[in-house]
Amino acid sequence: MDEADYLPSTMADLFAQQIDRPVHIHVCVNQPEDYWQTHPDICENNRQTLQWLHKLKASGRPLHIIDRSSRGYGWKGKQRGVGMARKTLFQSILEKASDQDLIVSLDADTHVGPDYLQHLVESFQAHPEALAMAVPYYHPLSGDRLENWPFGPPTLRPGYIPSDKDQEIADRAILRYEIYMRCYHLNMLRIASPYAFTALGSAIAFRCRSYRRIGGMIPAQSGEDFYLMQ
Repeated sequence: MDEADYLPSTMADLFAQQIDRPVHIHVCVNQPEDYWQTHPDICENNRQTLQWLHKLKASGRPLHIIDRSSRGYGWKGKQRGVGMARKTLFQSILEKASDQDLIVSLDADTHVGPDYLQHLVESFQAHPEALAMAVPYYHPLSGDRLENWPFGPPTLRPGYIPSDKDQEIADRAILRYEIYMRCYHLNMLRIASPYAFTALGSAIAFRCRSYRRIGGMIPAQSGEDFYLMQ
């Protein structure tokens, strides 16, 4: 949702994957139906995203596009949010995937290295008892020098140049969130909790078999990733 400026960079990372097996990419462009009245700018952004994705698919890319943003297709009532988007994506994947296939969840602004998917495959092979993985992650700081970003800077809206104050505010918020997540993780390890991990929807992976066995996920509007991994 509202990711036309960022999704191309993420898709470029996925198309650059060096992996020894087929990769199928499922994308859900979504918004509440009532956004057509309340957030027309987001609706237009999503329209541009869908248009771009269909051009990619027409060029032969392995894409499955789920449209939950065009008029009449948006979320209605309480069925909305990122949890509902992930659940819809996972169900779409299960229609085609075998039990041994992997589902790798990303957000539209997630950056990964070219060996990311191959490493996940090898990790599951090395740990056949593993049902799912909470993948290591970090949030790059907006105040970093752009050339130092590990997989390139994000695409910014045309004409937008963040001020030093904006960058500092964003950096402090990101660092506060990161410190909270790491502190939580360390203390869960300290008490030997079986749930000693942090889970972000943009950094989780699991076998289709595992997902089928738990009967799917609860499409919460937030925290759906953590509850799914539990």
